[in-house]
This record gives sequence, structure tokens and C-alpha cells, in this order.
Amino acid sequence: ISNLIRKPIIAQIFAQNKNQMVDRLVAKTLKALLEYAVLNDGRPDSSGHEKQARVTHKQVTEGTCHKLITINEDKDVETEVIPNEEVFIPTFFQPNLQKLSRFMRVQQNVDYEEAKMEFGSLERFKSVVPGSEWMYSDPAMKAAQGRAKANKVTIIRSWRPVPKDKLTSGKKRQKYYNVTIQGIPMFPVENKDVFAHGYYPVSRYIFEMLTEDYYWGNSIGNKMR
Repeated sequence: ISNLIRKPIIAQIFAQNKNQMVDRLVAKTLKALLEYAVLNDGRPDSSGHEKQARVTHKQVTEGTCHKLITINEDKDVETEVIPNEEVFIPTFFQPNLQKLSRFMRVQQNVDYEEAKMEFGSLERFKSVVPGSEWMYSDPAMKAAQGRAKANKVTIIRSWRPVPKDKLTSGKKRQKYYNVTIQGIPMFPVENKDVFAHGYYPVSRYIFEMLTEDYYWGNSIGNKMR
């Protein structure tokens, strides 16, 4: 792992002008911009190099790692390494993430104030009531539902493909995106994701494939057993 994370990995950039000739000046400029974006990803809390180290360590020790692309409060693109426990997919037997019919990230026990900082400006957030929900069955009462007093919420982020007949004109692909907090959707049902590329804004990294048709990767710990 130490050899892999010694230096940040920066993609090589090649540029062509309208005459299809190599444009080294543009390539050099774009390379500098890309390097700055990668190294400053997540600052002041973290950096792109630190995230690269976390991704490498996670995919080696757990077999699989996911990195989510988001837009922060400054309207800048930022990536976030997310726990595998928060990833929900409809099938384990589709190794291509972009071919999945749905992708969900489920965060439990999120502090209400933290959720308010991110989503409090949305009109529908006013209906969010914090507290962990629980349900139990009782022979006498048949069913009862209660709400704990904990100041926590559950946040579900979900993406799904937009059907071809509902794509925006000129688009080859798009994704619906919504955030549900305590069961309350923050956006309309057919809210479209802001990213123009139309892919799931998630990257998956694996240490080694278990089989050709399986989503989750194999870890070095499992290989050594």
C-alpha cells in the first residue's frame, strides 16, 4: 500500500487543436489545473492525496471502495469516500456499476443539525422530524410504533436512470436523483441530477474480482485465509 500511495496519481492529458495537431501548451495548462483540483479535493478538511490513500487502503483491506462525486457549498466539485455499509444496489451479479438499475446510499444516525446544515434551505426539510423509528408486535396491542428521542435522522440518496422517452432533448442519458430524510423526499419524484454526463456520480474500486459476474471485490485478507 505504501508504494501505491507514495505520490498522488494524476492522469496524463493530451490535447489537439482544430487541425488535429498536438497542442502541448493547452495540455500543459490543463494538466496544471487538474493537478490543482486533485490535490485540493476536500480542503481544508482533507486532500486528494489523502483520499487516494484511503481508497487504496480500503480496496486492499475490504476488497471494494466507493467514491462519490458531489458539489459542495461553494459550488465546487468534491469527492467523498463512502463506507461500503452505506451502499445499496439491486443485485450483486452486475459487475458494471453504470448498468445497475438503481444506486442508493443510506446514512443512518446522522445528527439532525448536520442534516439541517446541508438540506435546511429546502422547503420540504421543514417537515423532517428527528428521532429513530422503531416498531414491535404485541399480542394485546397487535402493533405499536414509537419514536425514540435521539436527535438523529436517516438520509437516503438515490439515483436511477431516466427512461429514454423522458430524456431532455439532445441527451443520451440522464439520472433521476432524490434525497429522502426520515421518509420525506426533498425533491420532486422526477428530479434530474445536475451532472450533465448522465452517469451515476460514483466510482468503484476493487482489489481483485471474485468472479467475472460479481459486483463486490475480493480483499487481500480473504485471499490469505
